[in-house]
Amino acid sequence: QATTTDKTSSTMTWTWVTPEDYGAAVTSYTLQWLNSSDSGIVWQGAMGVQTASVGAINTFTASNLTSATNYIFRFRACSSEGCGSYSDSTLSFRTDAPEASTALAAVASSASQTIASSSAVTDLVGEVNISATAPPPPPVAPTETTAGLLNETEMLDLLADELVSDLFEPDPNAFAVGFTSTDSSTVSEAAGTLSFDVQMVKISDGSTDHSGSGLPFTVQWSLVTTDVLVEDDVVAVTGSVGFLPGETSKALTITLVDNQILNSGRPDKSFQVVLSDPSGGAQLVVGKNARSVIITDNDAPPSVGFTSSSTLAKAPGFTNVSLTRSGSTAFAVQVEYSTSDGTAVGGIDYVSVPAGTVVVPSQQAETMLTVQALLLPQSVNKNFVVSISRVMSECKAGDRLFLCTAVMGTDSTSVAIEACGNGQSQSWEGCDDGDVASGDGCSASCSVED
Repeated sequence: QATTTDKTSSTMTWTWVTPEDYGAAVTSYTLQWLNSSDSGIVWQGAMGVQTASVGAINTFTASNLTSATNYIFRFRACSSEGCGSYSDSTLSFRTDAPEASTALAAVASSASQTIASSSAVTDLVGEVNISATAPPPPPVAPTETTAGLLNETEMLDLLADELVSDLFEPDPNAFAVGFTSTDSSTVSEAAGTLSFDVQMVKISDGSTDHSGSGLPFTVQWSLVTTDVLVEDDVVAVTGSVGFLPGETSKALTITLVDNQILNSGRPDKSFQVVLSDPSGGAQLVVGKNARSVIITDNDAPPSVGFTSSSTLAKAPGFTNVSLTRSGSTAFAVQVEYSTSDGTAVGGIDYVSVPAGTVVVPSQQAETMLTVQALLLPQSVNKNFVVSISRVMSECKAGDRLFLCTAVMGTDSTSVAIEACGNGQSQSWEGCDDGDVASGDGCSASCSVED
């Protein structure tokens, strides 16, 4: 979290807390700031982005800023291991307005130059002879033509007063627009919509009486974030709120998407809703032009395991072992497995699998993996074990797909091999005469021959 500890009309000093370093000490910081009226929600490639790098210190002063302007700011920490992500929330600060005395001096200077060079002013005050060497004219008694006219000094004062009044005395009908609250909001992606109240107020007294304010008018909004917000998270990242004559409060509504996508690693999306560019000569209420929002992910990681803890395998031959998925089926799930000996020996009684992989396709709750029994005739029944070592699901971060860890259900099944030709009658055998020879009434696959 960063704060501004000192600011003027052209400089701003930011201070921040050193983040957790997890064993790799912070060696430097990279900072970025941007005039928020130019930025929208885009940092990468935006015009006017300023970047600076500082050492392992917790303060920085930006200079040459524009007065009375909103700036957004973010930073990230770097160590010997590399640089982390930029700060989660983009912070908004505003530079001070220029001091009145500075503006007044500029106005007076400009007015003086205008009067000294303007023939129109000469016509107003009578014929004035301005010379570097000529003595001032003697006082002129008021006459019918000169009475009520202003001398040069009085005219300068009058013009300066009028210009200063225009600069520093607000229009009694001028208005500003902003959020009614700046509290942070946390909402589930399943909520459907998220709404904020936007209110217009009269600048002179803070009231909502805006008669003569030039309505209708609109104010723009955008979502500012370091996360990736796409159509899978919200329907739109920019928009506007329109006020009709007589309206003082309107709802700004953001439509959320319940995307059924597991956002692994950073399941929650953080952003700010920022107001900008009000029309009709309106201003933004200082400190009430942004709201922070967190959208929480309501999608649990899928779970995959064996359908049963025991499986029957016929020997010799292939047997399918069933796997079942629970939870989201939005993406494919990859299951890594291996076999291990029980009373059966791999390579002799069955085909061992040191490391196998099977995929549960998206939108599918069940799949099979195949084992092969090699049990020789006249052997006793034996068993081996198939175990799941890891389950990985496709996950999504913005528009990027990757694998992330999912949940393991029943993680092993004991495979019992029942052999044909061992003289023991099995439930699946039609006969078993103790051999695997055909032509003797019981076939090599232990079925009754005609």
